[in-house]
Amino acid sequence: MKRDKASRDKTDKLHELFWSIVTKLPSDFEPYGQRSRTKPSERSSDCVSDCSGDCKHFQVLQAMPYDWGVCTNPKSPRCGLLTFEHQGCYEYEQDATTEEEGCYEDEEDTTEAAELIFSGKQQMSQAGVYQDVCRGLLVLDKDLEALSCALRDRDIMIIVRRPGEDDEAIKEDLLRGRIFVTNNSKDFIMDGTSYEYNIIGTEEISIEDPKALATMISRAMIQYKLWTKPYCWILKLKPDGNHKLERLPR
Repeated sequence: MKRDKASRDKTDKLHELFWSIVTKLPSDFEPYGQRSRTKPSERSSDCVSDCSGDCKHFQVLQAMPYDWGVCTNPKSPRCGLLTFEHQGCYEYEQDATTEEEGCYEDEEDTTEAAELIFSGKQQMSQAGVYQDVCRGLLVLDKDLEALSCALRDRDIMIIVRRPGEDDEAIKEDLLRGRIFVTNNSKDFIMDGTSYEYNIIGTEEISIEDPKALATMISRAMIQYKLWTKPYCWILKLKPDGNHKLERLPR
């Protein structure tokens, strides 16, 4: 069942607030930190499950019980910190009352879990852990707000830049560590590496059909593996689908 607009707006505002204050650590999973779900780790006991996989130390917030919580594991670098359920850490411990397997024993299972994490659909793999997971977060420029509903329907969280917000202010306060979708990318290219954000430029694409553009963005995110690509890049969308991915200038 789809949420009504008032409920969705309230949820989006809470997400925006929490993302503006949450601490991101190198030990977090990509794209929040530097830890990969698919590449071998130096830790032989590494586990690709995160807080959403019934970690016994993840205490959910009443306001957002399906997305946000606080870590209570003294061994974790996230202990005492506001935490998005997919940030994770090396100290994951599954709740003994659940039946799912918390860790994956081979590379094939690890890859399968990572694909599920970013699919955003209600799927179950042999691992049996991830369901109905949000694929990630995009920030939309103010004149692209029409894309919001279509992108949310594709299980992508959205923050819309407010009218009147200064370009320089949002680079530091809103865009840092995020993917910015804009049809005015020239004003943001030079500072991308300084503030560690990414850009999807829509200048060459018509926004008359929001669903079509949202579909193009969603497919490009998968095609170019942008959810896990290191900062800092710009993807210039092209009408023929031959998009141009480049590193931002240093």
